[in-house]
Amino acid sequence: MGEISFIHLSDIHFRRTSGNSYDIDSDLRNAVLMDIKYNLKKDVGNVNGILLGGDIAFAGREDEYKIANSFLKEIAVSLGKEECNIFCVPGNHDVNQDITRQSRSVYVAQCDIDSAQNLDEADWLLEKYMLDSSNSNLLYKPVEQYNKFAEL
Repeated sequence: MGEISFIHLSDIHFRRTSGNSYDIDSDLRNAVLMDIKYNLKKDVGNVNGILLGGDIAFAGREDEYKIANSFLKEIAVSLGKEECNIFCVPGNHDVNQDITRQSRSVYVAQCDIDSAQNLDEADWLLEKYMLDSSNSNLLYKPVEQYNKFAEL
């Protein structure tokens, strides 16, 4: 079996202001792209995919994921890879905390699970919320934009 190589990125923290003239991280992202385009292929050779280890967005908002998607497409193109070669997991910044603060139902469910006395009770409560037919997607709401991004 041949070598398997991945690019691993994490904590990119795209903001809604990413890409504008006040974006303090644009130089870092440009350096990553330049490094991939000019050094990685020479030093590593074939790269099988891109791994994103959380905190793609800063606040879990749709506009942040649109910017992230453009950046990741640019990386994939520079590597000659399809978008299906991008793999990611969410981080704490990929959760839209505005939803938790604005939705009494989400807040109460999260507090209920957090107050569990042990892991078994927490699992039971989580199952109870997930199987509630009137609110089965309740706890997914804060990661809804991340899930849409991850589907791409």
